[in-house]
Amino acid sequence: MKVELHLHTNRYSTCAVDSPEDMMARLVELGYDAVFITEHDAVWSEAELDDLRSKFPSLKIFPGLEITLANAVRSVHLLILGTRDPAFLTMQRDVGSILARARRQHCLTVLAHPYRWEGGSGILAEGFYPDAIEHRTPNHTPLQSLMSKVTARQRSLRLINSGDCHSLNFPGYFWVETHQPFDSPAELRRIILEGQYENRTYEDESLTTGTGNQELGTGEKQEPVKREPGKNRNQEPGETGTGNNKKQG
Repeated sequence: MKVELHLHTNRYSTCAVDSPEDMMARLVELGYDAVFITEHDAVWSEAELDDLRSKFPSLKIFPGLEITLANAVRSVHLLILGTRDPAFLTMQRDVGSILARARRQHCLTVLAHPYRWEGGSGILAEGFYPDAIEHRTPNHTPLQSLMSKVTARQRSLRLINSGDCHSLNFPGYFWVETHQPFDSPAELRRIILEGQYENRTYEDESLTTGTGNQELGTGEKQEPVKREPGKNRNQEPGETGTGNNKKQG
């Protein structure tokens, strides 16, 4: 299954450009099987989700949230995959309670683009660990992605790739795939924690490190090719410390 874990629409995320319908149609076009809609500090209702699902029956559409953790000296964004619970929006100063509540609901928690801004990984230094952190994403530079990889190894966290999609040109560059079908957010969380997934990327000349064909931080040679997004898949195993980061949103 080809899965997008981080996607915004213009329904609730002011930084997003395109409508839910246009975003879902783009995912279907690129062969995605599942998506988590993660609006900024807003959750979709079940009725809204059901209406969207009825229009795209081939795509598994799950709820989610990208919550901004309130702190005067940092901008920390946390993905909570699978939730429709508005209670999270009243807990932005209590990271520990957010993580505990998400785990009780069997929702995967992911620290979004932790090195995009200063302080973005601050909760880790404070001893608060989500299930995973982003690695490759449109909002991470190669150096920031490498920093995520090092952090994941040090903290024994899973690494995941995502598109951090804000418009139609974001899907098809960074995503995760699993050979295990899933029908619920809880199943997806188990798959990620057990490492039963692979981080995938589309590489062209604009996405290399400038060394010709070596991806920064992987030690693996990548043959640069030019194809449509989603056609070329460079595989990284879903092991601790081998995931990918992405862009804010």
